Amino acid sequence: MTVYLMNTKRLSVVALLRPISVAIIFLCLIADDAYSQNDGDWSKRIADIVSRFSAPPKTRKLNDVPIWTAKAKDYFDDESLLAVCEAISKDNAEELERILATEIDVNREGKSGMTVLYFAFLEGKTQAFERLLKHGASPDATVTRELPIAPGTIGYRSKNTTVLMFSLLSERLRPGFFDAALPFTKKPNQVDGRGNSMLHIMSMYLYSNQDAGRLKSVLVTGIDVNLKDAAGETALHVASRYNPVLLLELLKAGADPNIPMPNGESLIKVIHEKSTDPDNPVNEYYDRAVMWLNSHGFRP
Repeated sequence: MTVYLMNTKRLSVVALLRPISVAIIFLCLIADDAYSQNDGDWSKRIADIVSRFSAPPKTRKLNDVPIWTAKAKDYFDDESLLAVCEAISKDNAEELERILATEIDVNREGKSGMTVLYFAFLEGKTQAFERLLKHGASPDATVTRELPIAPGTIGYRSKNTTVLMFSLLSERLRPGFFDAALPFTKKPNQVDGRGNSMLHIMSMYLYSNQDAGRLKSVLVTGIDVNLKDAAGETALHVASRYNPVLLLELLKAGADPNIPMPNGESLIKVIHEKSTDPDNPVNEYYDRAVMWLNSHGFRP
């Protein structure tokens, strides 16, 4: 009994000291950070650190996450382009506007086809990216070699991929760039390094109502909805397996359900079977596609 009480008291002391220790370490970090970075402006730095620690993960800026390990000088030798990159990296909107006003060629390529627009995307600088687009920067510029992408960030190939396509592939980590670039493309039928069009990439995403809304913006570009990828599949084929949210919109946009799948199987039959699968958690989207197919005379 005595031993039990002693152990209980010891556990109580440990439980009390743990949050106190964490608080002391936290205050020491604040003090050191404030002293070294803010010239004695303690209140401002403390407020900044507290806000960062207390902010929920969903409010953190994804575009601040580094996704590549190179610098501007690794790709550009031209002083004017390096000046643009410096203004981009430092979020110096005034300096960027001053340089752009000199009628600099924003589509001049550096090594491996790198452009300042591609650089702004990789740096995660949304406002600079949008300014460059308005000044004529092309989202259809392609890099000819693999970029030094940081491990654990983006698992897609960048070689032979335009900034438009790479921004779509990286949309989860670089939100906003694809939507900004899309209205400026002059090559809606372009593909990435693996032969996938914008529609194919969207059709491989997980189920998302946002994808259905974005699809309408892609269709406005005049993209061919029946383009085939390297495997011989259309976006409708891909959506039937990965992203049924898009099925109905693709059909309405003119996707041909009579195009057989690469293995010769009927796509219409596949959609019907998936709509009647009791274990399919998203069969409502297949049901909608079946209703449209039946009303337009497409039957297995």
